[in-house]
Amino acid sequence: MSLDTFAHLCDALGLRSTDMVVPLTAYFDASGTQDNHPVWAVGGWIAEVDQWKRFCIAWQQMLDHAPFRAALKPSDRIFHAAELESRQGIYSDWTEEQKRAFQEEAYTIIDDLQLFPISTALIKADYEALKIRFAQFKQGHQGNYYLHSVHDVLKNVKNWLDEQRFEASVQYVLEAGTLGEKQVERLLTEILNGDEERPFYHMRGYAMQRKDTLPLQAADIWAYEAYKHMLNRIIAQPITRDIRYPFRRLYRFRHIKFQTYWDRDNLGELAHVYRDQLGG
Repeated sequence: MSLDTFAHLCDALGLRSTDMVVPLTAYFDASGTQDNHPVWAVGGWIAEVDQWKRFCIAWQQMLDHAPFRAALKPSDRIFHAAELESRQGIYSDWTEEQKRAFQEEAYTIIDDLQLFPISTALIKADYEALKIRFAQFKQGHQGNYYLHSVHDVLKNVKNWLDEQRFEASVQYVLEAGTLGEKQVERLLTEILNGDEERPFYHMRGYAMQRKDTLPLQAADIWAYEAYKHMLNRIIAQPITRDIRYPFRRLYRFRHIKFQTYWDRDNLGELAHVYRDQLGG
């Protein structure tokens, strides 16, 4: 049952949607994680558990029929947006037509389901110029960007849930192995164990999983699009590139408030908060 259907059903039955708790899962991935990348982004999707079950069936079928090399292990047959775009790595022997067909099938699966995108992106140089840092890291550590971004997507999820007409509990899943993972796990554990923080963020639990977890491959798409949108449409002045097709294909106007972009101006407004509360 989709979230909209659930809300309408509650209305029809005369129930408050808060009388029932909807189990949701949010999957997030990071993009721009190399030192030479000017932007760091975290993006992904939140959806009801049944929607993710349907997603996994369709996504696995897509992977099974994709033109991967026969010798490739099943766990290595994945969708990775950056490598696919340039046809590198496991896609190095694909044609341009095969690449585009694979992308289009993936976007169609996402578009056909009730998945809601959440993302955040920041300009690393602006973040460093303001000398924002978390107490666990020295200045310039990549983990600073990751902790900031995880904080921000949690806030975006909370704001999105506050606009919905139902009560929800969210399982958060992030890709394992990202620099700063230990500190992010510590943050999530503190939230999960906090009597105020856990209900504030509607958290049911969290997990760190590998990229062969199928919904994390969809998260990879939106994290990459958040990275590219920040790079092409916000940093670049004057703007010389059109909005990318994947972003236009998957984005809707109702998503706007839950995709956040941090440059020097709006990072400056947070700087004193970070210094006071996070020991920066």
